[in-house]
Amino acid sequence: MFVLWLAACVPQWTVITPANPNPLVGVTHLDLAPLQLANLHVGNDEEADYLARKDPKQQEDWARDKQVLSEEFAVSARASAARCGVTLDAPGGPGEYTVTAQVMAIEPGFYGGVVEMPSTVEVSVQVSHRMAVAEVVRFAHGTSPSSMSVGGVGIPSYPSVTDRLRADGKGLGEILGDYVCARVAGK
Repeated sequence: MFVLWLAACVPQWTVITPANPNPLVGVTHLDLAPLQLANLHVGNDEEADYLARKDPKQQEDWARDKQVLSEEFAVSARASAARCGVTLDAPGGPGEYTVTAQVMAIEPGFYGGVVEMPSTVEVSVQVSHRMAVAEVVRFAHGTSPSSMSVGGVGIPSYPSVTDRLRADGKGLGEILGDYVCARVAGK
């Protein structure tokens, strides 16, 4: 029980460039830029190399999967930040600070019945003020294809890349919202 309590107290993000003093204390509006998906790595490859091995249908599916990730991220981040009274507006909104999340790497994972690998999405988040970076944090989220097993065989909850990236987008948005709430509260 103590381990679960301790895990709940540890932030899910790593501060790369801290802002001191904390500029977000008491802020109620931040602008949220669209999720940046350029120059990312997929598995061990750059995205262009990854896509070069895919047929046109698979390339279309990948573009759709990234769109799903982006949409889920934005919806979840807004809902999570709203829990502490912070509104994440579209760029150009009333916020003095802009939050920009850049996806650095995606491991799409796979599901093959008895063999599976979870997805992982890594992001770097910049909080900027008038184009100057105030703070940088990084975090990741992963989704296992199966949430339970019967007789050692995984029962798929997230069998497709789309399913896993949808869950990762939601999870990443929740982490971003938690980060924003912590910083606004002065932590």
